[in-house]
Amino acid sequence: MESLNSFNLEEINLYFLNQIQVMKTEKEIDEYRKDIEQRLIDVSKLPDPMGAMKYYQGALRTLEWVITGQDI
Repeated sequence: MESLNSFNLEEINLYFLNQIQVMKTEKEIDEYRKDIEQRLIDVSKLPDPMGAMKYYQGALRTLEWVITGQDI
């Protein structure tokens, strides 16, 4: 399994874009956002969180882009 540090932002965005496209309701999207935000908080407490934080930040950016059409 590859470490999170080996993923680039484009790969992360494509993965989460696929995940988001299968969601059908605003409630599912909101629950997904809360889950990703919690994971981001959790990994920030790790000794070397940079790779995982980049991964989850990419997920949040992709989610926002799919919903609003704006890159944050």
